[in-house]
Amino acid sequence: MSAEELLNYFALLKGISNKTERDKLVNELLDITNLQDIKKKYVDGYSGGMKQRFGIAQLLLNNPKLIIVDEPTAGLDPAERQRFLNVIREVGTNCTVIFSTHIVDDVKELCNDMAILNGGRILKHIKPLDATLEIKNQIWTKVVSRKELDQAEVDFNILSSNYNVDNTLTIRVHSEKKPSKDFKKAEPQLDDVYFIALKEDQIQSNNS
Repeated sequence: MSAEELLNYFALLKGISNKTERDKLVNELLDITNLQDIKKKYVDGYSGGMKQRFGIAQLLLNNPKLIIVDEPTAGLDPAERQRFLNVIREVGTNCTVIFSTHIVDDVKELCNDMAILNGGRILKHIKPLDATLEIKNQIWTKVVSRKELDQAEVDFNILSSNYNVDNTLTIRVHSEKKPSKDFKKAEPQLDDVYFIALKEDQIQSNNS
């Protein structure tokens, strides 16, 4: 069935018997989820992102006050991911959306409140902007060779390391003071907040 037909069918099952009212609602949902141009295509031929957006259209038939989505952008290409985030952002103006994800950029783009969880426990509950402000002037970077990395892990509180094109690594370190003269100050990112929370939790677990 096409998206238009399937949404009509679901709306009928939910008790919307008036055809004019049903057609109006379906068209509104197709607009919100950016599916209007492909509403005549069969849903089973949709891409993963299109199916995600169709799922949102389907649940909006209930006019929900709360929506929970779990890893919704995993596996989506960049364009489809952006379309889906735009849909969630619009939907979130009328209801509460709980968004579970490991993709930190999704949180940065979409959420006005966040919690970091580990093993079912909330490690931190804060607004994303406040989270990065908390560690302002505490994130430092340095380029090291692969051979230097092991010693750097002993000497510094490394949050993450990323390879550069010349196979060196840029390490990100959390420290209230400049770790050494060859470090540069970096702007805090939500990834840093996440790694700090996990490290602090690991330290507490090891000490308990």
